[in-house]
Order: sequence, then C-alpha cells, then structure tokens
Amino acid sequence: MEYILNLTAMTILFAVISGFV
Repeated sequence: MEYILNLTAMTILFAVISGFV
C-alpha cells in the first residue's frame, strides 16, 4: 500500500507546483 501513499504525495506535490506556476 506504500505505492498508494507515494502516488498521493506525488499528486499533492504536482498540485502545489501547479499552484505556484
């Protein structure tokens, strides 16, 4: 289930980066 957490973290990171851009 670790890959689910990694996917969620990656999605949040992408959302944050998109927010700054």
